[in-house]
Amino acid sequence: MASETFEPTEDAAYVHRQLQLLADISDQAVAYLDTRRRFRLTNTEFDRRFGEPPKNRHAGDFFEGVCSPAVDEYLKRAVDSGESLKAQLDCSSPEGGGTDRLRLKAVPHLNEGTVVGVFVSFHETETRHSSETTDDHGPLDPADALRDHRERMARLGEMAAGLTHEIRQPLAAIINYAGVLKRRLRNDPAAEAITGLADHIVSQARRADNIVASARSMAGKGKTPRIEFDIMRVVEDCMGLVERRARKLDVDIRIGSQAKLPTLQGNPHQVEQILVNLLNNALDAMNDADKRVLSIDVDTVASTDTVRVRVSDTGPGIDADRAQRIFNSMETTKHDGMGMGLSISRALAESHDGKLWLDTQAAEGACFVLDLPLALAEIPDTQTVSA
Repeated sequence: MASETFEPTEDAAYVHRQLQLLADISDQAVAYLDTRRRFRLTNTEFDRRFGEPPKNRHAGDFFEGVCSPAVDEYLKRAVDSGESLKAQLDCSSPEGGGTDRLRLKAVPHLNEGTVVGVFVSFHETETRHSSETTDDHGPLDPADALRDHRERMARLGEMAAGLTHEIRQPLAAIINYAGVLKRRLRNDPAAEAITGLADHIVSQARRADNIVASARSMAGKGKTPRIEFDIMRVVEDCMGLVERRARKLDVDIRIGSQAKLPTLQGNPHQVEQILVNLLNNALDAMNDADKRVLSIDVDTVASTDTVRVRVSDTGPGIDADRAQRIFNSMETTKHDGMGMGLSISRALAESHDGKLWLDTQAAEGACFVLDLPLALAEIPDTQTVSA
């Protein structure tokens, strides 16, 4: 419960002066306001950063047009709730010509359980666009954490759009140079092994180019080609890409499928990207496991007209708490990971009108399931639509 105001008495004048001296020692911008959010005290750094507010000036008026989101909104919430809160703000730079990212902390002043004022502090984060959403004092306000996350994703999208154009040029050069190498070696019987390596260079460069093209399509910069393809051919190509690593880790690979699988329709390069990510994640999970088995099972689900691919490992599995966030962007347990693989993989699956999900009922390890719709020509014409 908040009182109407808090006025220092004559008996409190000494304490008030001591508080002023203490505040001036801080290198953070600090202010004290009453429950109506009117200024009572500011320190030297606050006056330097924002200018000295007249006594009794309302925070809403003082900060108007200076910070976004509005500072007064957080002060009011701290006073009304009696609880401390944190936020990140973009505030006009005192030097002009730009904005600074500041961390706000609002702490209600309690007197025998009653809110009689509120302290607020501001300090600059390490970089203008900090990616941190927590610190030693606790979590940021959820709305600000979400806003900060969206800003990071927008910047990541802008960066990716530029990179797709830049990366495709050297990839095209690699393919051309490898082609020239093959032609020059064509009439040299002793160069057969080198020609084979050139084939691999071309194959991998084209695969990388297809991945970049897929990313460009997802960003809305192009159309995603849809063709009919054999899912087992894609699975075999994926296994060829991870087989060497699996051998080094002494992983037993098991592939199972029904005798005849129907044709799928979509972008096989994007489906390959999904499966390679799942396979590499499975290998990562078994890095320290005693039992190392990687299973890929492919079959059809007649009730939903889909082909289902299950990728399972015998690693430590995924706990229930992390399972809720596993497909979120930036969610990762790898020290060098970005947390984008599963998020992108799910987006690719959904772009095919499919699904990518975690089977939480797996007997051991982790099991990811990819459902992809059949090509239209493969769906049995036995369904009727009731009027």
